[in-house]
Amino acid sequence: MKKIYLDWNIINHLEENSELYDYIRQYQSHFVFVYSPAHFSDLMKSYKESGGNTYFEKDLKRLESICETHLMYYSDKKMSICNCPPTEFLEKEGKYYPTIKDVFSPDYFKKALHVNGVDLYNLFSNGLKSISLGKTIELPFIGGFSNGLELLNCALSFFEKILMDKVYVKNFRTITSNNLTDKEITKINGCAPDKIIETINAYLFEHGCEDDFTKLVKKALLENSQDDEKLIFESLYVGLDFMRFHSDQRDLMNILTDADHAYYGSFCDVIVTEDAKMRLKADAVFSNLNISTRIICEKDFLQFLKDEVSGEVMIEDPIKEVLSNQHIPESYDADTCYGKWKKLDFHYLGYFNKLEFQLIVSTGRHLFVFSKERKLEKCVYYSETDKFFAIMKDLLHEPCAIKLFETEYVEKYKLKDKNASFCFYFTSQIQMILSVEEDNDGLFPILYMVLPISDDYTSQNGIDNCFD
Repeated sequence: MKKIYLDWNIINHLEENSELYDYIRQYQSHFVFVYSPAHFSDLMKSYKESGGNTYFEKDLKRLESICETHLMYYSDKKMSICNCPPTEFLEKEGKYYPTIKDVFSPDYFKKALHVNGVDLYNLFSNGLKSISLGKTIELPFIGGFSNGLELLNCALSFFEKILMDKVYVKNFRTITSNNLTDKEITKINGCAPDKIIETINAYLFEHGCEDDFTKLVKKALLENSQDDEKLIFESLYVGLDFMRFHSDQRDLMNILTDADHAYYGSFCDVIVTEDAKMRLKADAVFSNLNISTRIICEKDFLQFLKDEVSGEVMIEDPIKEVLSNQHIPESYDADTCYGKWKKLDFHYLGYFNKLEFQLIVSTGRHLFVFSKERKLEKCVYYSETDKFFAIMKDLLHEPCAIKLFETEYVEKYKLKDKNASFCFYFTSQIQMILSVEEDNDGLFPILYMVLPISDDYTSQNGIDNCFD
């Protein structure tokens, strides 16, 4: 089942595109729409503590109606796939987003160090004041300071401005890249995403830098963070922005939120966004890190969905592909099983991503097997099984067939009964047997396609006749 990550600019305006919105709701069982904490960094901007949150509540409801319970969450250098609706995440954590901007405000420390009516801030600040540096020290961007308290305040002011003041960010970007000539800036800004890192590396080497762009970014991180994949991804993204590659005109908080969206989206099959600058920077980082996630804009999204839904039942070409260029051994042991498989570009019935041709060489018995290989997926949600059951019911259509499917397969499957099985016909000649396979994580659906018993049905012509 394809995983889709919608950027906030898509979710926020989704109802304005009624055709797209209606199609998503109609075929929601065919896809998994994912949300992340980055969505709450955007969502909470419209929240007012004083009340009057009509638009906020509408946005939250829309987010939940589309993304259901599919939360993706990164913590302790690990990505987790969670079962949590946005309303639940809001209460647990989301209402505190975005939090980082508050940490760098001097008022934050004054409030945090005021405990049970006791003002600890003065004690804290007097302690820092006593740490004298002997003279006033001036640092670029940070400012001048002569004691510990002044240093803290200068550092907090710098971080607050770099996060929240877009004019300050623009000036900071200009100063940090002031060695770039107008010609070099134009070259970088006009470079293709898959070539930009290479172009920046050439510039760095030309000016005597021994490290490439990626190594420089990693070296800038604290030693215990140099293996943090999310932090590396964000740093590459922001680094591209500061190197004038389609730089954003907003503050750094917005740029970091875009980087977060791109990172979480990299664990999905598709990201949908209307932010052209985000798309180009994300494409560049994806290319550098060999990430295969596809990025598309809203105008192409509806056609993508329609192609996916129609492709879910088109299996004739994949079957022909696994039958072509066969190299079946001439000599074999009595119980040898020959197999050839392929990854399905369109997941069959919205669920199965692998097709395998199996042949018992000694008997000539053969069949096709559809399975869900989790190693071929960027991520897997348990809700995908229920979505598959919904697709099956639509496919069966007839009430009697649906009832039989529920009693013979769905109910037994949910009871973890290994005997769960259901048969139906793909065509008048081809029988489909839905069964289960077991691994360490439990039971999973597996589908067998059984062809008529005839030697010539493994031939190209035989398969064509079956599908006619």
